[in-house]
Amino acid sequence: MKTRITRQRGVAAIYLVFLLIPLFGMVFLAIEGTRYIQKKNRLADAAEAAALAVSIANRSAPGAGGQTPQAYANHLAEQYVRAYVRHIDAVDQLQVQKTEGTEVIEEEEMEYIQYRVTATTQHQSWFASDAIPSFAAKEQIANRAVAKNYPIKQERNLDIVFVADFSNSMNRGWNSYKTKIQVLKEEINAITASLLSSQAKADGFDHRVGFVPFNMRTSERIGNSQRCITQLRYRNKSNTSTEVNYESVHWQHWGNYSYNDAYYCANNYNSYYCHGRSRAEARTVLKVFDAAKTETGNSDAYYLDPFDFIAFQKSVNKVFEKKTSRAHLHPNQYQNLYGWGLCETDFTTLELAKTPPKINSMDANGYTAVFQGLMRGAQVLADGIPSAAASEAVQEEYKRRAKMIIILSDGSEQPFHDTFGKLVDKGLCTTIRDKFKGSDLPLYIGVLGIAYQATEQRAFERCANEVIDVSRSGDLKKKIEELIAKGARTDGISRLYYRHSG
Repeated sequence: MKTRITRQRGVAAIYLVFLLIPLFGMVFLAIEGTRYIQKKNRLADAAEAAALAVSIANRSAPGAGGQTPQAYANHLAEQYVRAYVRHIDAVDQLQVQKTEGTEVIEEEEMEYIQYRVTATTQHQSWFASDAIPSFAAKEQIANRAVAKNYPIKQERNLDIVFVADFSNSMNRGWNSYKTKIQVLKEEINAITASLLSSQAKADGFDHRVGFVPFNMRTSERIGNSQRCITQLRYRNKSNTSTEVNYESVHWQHWGNYSYNDAYYCANNYNSYYCHGRSRAEARTVLKVFDAAKTETGNSDAYYLDPFDFIAFQKSVNKVFEKKTSRAHLHPNQYQNLYGWGLCETDFTTLELAKTPPKINSMDANGYTAVFQGLMRGAQVLADGIPSAAASEAVQEEYKRRAKMIIILSDGSEQPFHDTFGKLVDKGLCTTIRDKFKGSDLPLYIGVLGIAYQATEQRAFERCANEVIDVSRSGDLKKKIEELIAKGARTDGISRLYYRHSG
């Protein structure tokens, strides 16, 4: 009998073990399941708060450190997720998607900017076992939310500077019998004629427009000469016993002569070849040419702005310095010594004015240096700032104006590929924006790639509020007007549009 009872007890123990496994499994699943349901709801709250936050911020311009708007939105959303949801093992996925469109609200068509925040987080399970039914050792939860920002359109005066690529590639055909430069001129003429029309003035508007064409440099008059203007400052890389500093060279003077003149002067031939300048200057001229040839891989590159000679931080710090006062740095428009692409064409900077810019007679030629146009464009825009002695009414009117620089270009930098990116890294665009930060609206910088993928250029992405590629010539005017509209509107109302709770 005792043996039978002992055997029954052994069987009962086995049954109890088998009963406890599902029992513990139900307990584990109940506790852990409740925990994960709560975390999913908290993640829904986090996604909702993040979507509202990024739509309210509606960041469109790069930050001071070059942080892109997308990077800023992602960082802001992750901060909300980590603040709302405790004990996160990892954020496996965090995506902020921005889209734009229109919808009808109360019988009125309204533009909106939509932000969708999708988040997936990973968590360590409290109860995880291979023997008992339970959640995996690590589990993922996901949620999402959508918010929309409805920008407020305000009628305001505009200060716009068009920075336009006048390099040789703009003479190529574009989707039609017209060249890219012809299309650009026609559309700029149409837009400025409308902005500065008598009807616009009758409606109470007082817009101003400037125009800065560029190739390797910008161009304007110094005295009686049309000159190729550099906006850069240069570093000293000379052997002071036999050469001079870059900025001490009279580049305008040497441009009137030939390479042989500079070579013979530098190498102690007859002093006639120096034409009244020193042999030390001629040696620096040749040294700059050698640097340009090395950097471009072109043995015929007689160019003046090699990367290795540029004082990048000084150029950024002095961006609003008028360089025409340093007249010796700027060669004549047509010169003998320097490489093809340095101006070599008829175009000139046009200051802010209330009449349409006269651009029809301007020609395109040469290579491309968009930073020269941007820096000069910033100076033209800054010339519209009223003096400290101006009346309070004038100061307030200027504060309300929308300020914009719109860059139109059809290609990347040539022949020096890295200069623009380095200037952006050193804070060029931030320095330009800071000049106008006292206004009601921040400075708006827009870029249009003319049959060119400007959206793939890192420097544009880190500098501009928006970069748009225009593949069809018929779309150029519409895209310019789109950028102008975006630059003139204020932040609006943000609304939560969708929250996923399943």
